[in-house]
Amino acid sequence: MARVRLLGGLADVAGANELEIAAAGVRELITKLAEIGGRVTASLLYDGSGGLKSPLSRDLRVLVNGRDVDFLGGEETRLEEKDRVTVFVHRGRGFPGG
Repeated sequence: MARVRLLGGLADVAGANELEIAAAGVRELITKLAEIGGRVTASLLYDGSGGLKSPLSRDLRVLVNGRDVDFLGGEETRLEEKDRVTVFVHRGRGFPGG
């Protein structure tokens, strides 16, 4: 199980700062996190309607062992049992057009 640390608004809506989630990869972990946290959490994790088939939010940042998954394998990044994952929504793209 990966240890997942939630920062900012995600911790508030999920009701916990840390969770342990069994997932083979980042996409599966985010799906499980959305299922645990419910509709509000899903709306922060996904663009569009917030459905589990939607693309991940552009504001979502996922770090695996301190490294941004954008520089690893993206959503397809594999997770090992002892990995530490940090998930947060940065909302820092700016306006307009971010």
